[in-house]
Amino acid sequence: MVLFMKKLTRIYAGALLTVMTASMAACGGGSSSAAAPAASETAAASGAASSGGAAGASVTFAETWGGDTSGQVNYYLDGFNQFQSDNPNLKITLNSYNSSDYSTTVFKTMAAAKSLPDLFEINSIDYVSVANGNLSIDMTDTLNADPTWRDGFLPGLMAETTVGSKIVGIPYQFITNECIFYNKDLVSQAGYSAFPADWDTFLQMCATLKSNGLIPTALGDKDGWPLCSNLMEVMCDYICGPQWVSDIGAFNGNANYNDPKFISVLTLMNDFIKAGYMNSDMVSIDNNTQDKAYLYNKKAACLFGGSYTLAGVATNSPADFVSSISVAPIPRPSNAVADYQAGLFSGGSGWCYAINPSVTDPNKLQACVDIIKYLTGVDFSRMVIENNQIPCIKPSLVPNVDTTKVLPLQLEMNAQIAAAPHITLMNQEQSGSVANVIYKELQAMAVGSETPEQAAQNIQTGYAAAVTALQAAN
Repeated sequence: MVLFMKKLTRIYAGALLTVMTASMAACGGGSSSAAAPAASETAAASGAASSGGAAGASVTFAETWGGDTSGQVNYYLDGFNQFQSDNPNLKITLNSYNSSDYSTTVFKTMAAAKSLPDLFEINSIDYVSVANGNLSIDMTDTLNADPTWRDGFLPGLMAETTVGSKIVGIPYQFITNECIFYNKDLVSQAGYSAFPADWDTFLQMCATLKSNGLIPTALGDKDGWPLCSNLMEVMCDYICGPQWVSDIGAFNGNANYNDPKFISVLTLMNDFIKAGYMNSDMVSIDNNTQDKAYLYNKKAACLFGGSYTLAGVATNSPADFVSSISVAPIPRPSNAVADYQAGLFSGGSGWCYAINPSVTDPNKLQACVDIIKYLTGVDFSRMVIENNQIPCIKPSLVPNVDTTKVLPLQLEMNAQIAAAPHITLMNQEQSGSVANVIYKELQAMAVGSETPEQAAQNIQTGYAAAVTALQAAN
């Protein structure tokens, strides 16, 4: 998890490690809420770069895109530089970090020391602890002060950063974890003119692909998270249903991983792996290049991934092969809850921008709000789309997109997401410690050393401990 394109791992996990929860709560200040001053609301909501009331303010800003070395998020710096150019009297000091270092160590260190800058990013693994420790301003009043900005976000996206009654930060992107990239030619040769929408038909197709000497689906799970993020989560949405997912994330004791519905999720995955429908080296190869090689060299017909996989697939595959690749949502299992029909996409932001409660000067607060508004506004969202990503606001609000800059595969995915019968927010409030247990247990099951029931019990043991710790901290 070191590249921007893989930020979705951060979407699944949610609180700090249990040991950090109490310490951060102890060092936090009182609950704060800030309403955005009205002077620049219209400009900021429309994506304009002017920070009308904040000239002369000085803001420190901890972010992860300036520390990215892949070149894939240069447009973030381009957008920021445009904002800074339009606001020369606003002094913004960027503290740039590698995203992996920031989420695993840097943020936690600053939070524990109460040395967070004025404006900073929060990874989803820390939302709960930030709320419990009162480490960010509650953005509810800020959003309500600007209904145009508030209502422009993708429906339900703000629920991701809402903990209890607090909105700890503003999401700045949308990523889906679960989709399948596939070779249209190989799927057609297997007798399928369209990618299966249901899991049983998908299994039949995989059986045919395997009999044709192909790996039906490839995945690189060396880092532990892809099997969880790219398959387990959406199956939890489908099979366990929204109430179970909500209760698991709420740590309220009303759901557990011993639930027969969750065991059926693991059983579905285990049966799929045991049938030989995935690459045998899944747990020993990465999801950066090694798993994609199976798709490029036509040894595998399909590849599990997310929206963050798309740019790499579309730009790194052989030029004469790109037109053969298509994308589809994860097929719907037959035992899915009735409310969720085929075509479901599960996703979220995984990161958000937040303001330190110590920012009380109106001029500085205005500057922080305007920076966030610009980086989630229309003009910046146009850059996001044209750089083959999905914006945090409704794409229909973004005019004059140069579609010649957008990969056809990205346009295909965007159209599917727009047509999806459901866009669910994945379980954001899972603790980092529980997420690590899940990753470990899924790998153990994948190599045959544990049954679905054993894996579920071990996950539940870790989850129960996290529930107890979080409830005690509250």
